[in-house]
Amino acid sequence: MSQPFDVIAYTADACVYCPICVNDMYEGKSIDYEGNEIGPVFRDSEFDYPTVCESCGNYLDLRLTTDGVTYSLGLLRDAVYDYTVTDFLISVANTLDRYLQDNYILDQFDIMTKDVLGIDK
Repeated sequence: MSQPFDVIAYTADACVYCPICVNDMYEGKSIDYEGNEIGPVFRDSEFDYPTVCESCGNYLDLRLTTDGVTYSLGLLRDAVYDYTVTDFLISVANTLDRYLQDNYILDQFDIMTKDVLGIDK
């Protein structure tokens, strides 16, 4: 069972990294290349934007602030109408659904992608 203080990512050199990449890049060091401490990102941390690992590009399922939810909704809307739906945006839609507890965002995203893009995700 996950706990609020589980480390799920790290910050280093003004970026966010998954645990595997930070270990590969810094080889167990506690200081980044800018001379700052490598900091943990805990499960209950909140971000103002959906986050991916700066190195490998994997989506990091981090909590969003209210501004983060608003920003993410804008990303989804723009992506659908610009024909740029990606796996990253599908992950963002799944993250947003957790905030609403009812799959509304994902359902609407599926409808928009079918109507606008003609694809079934």
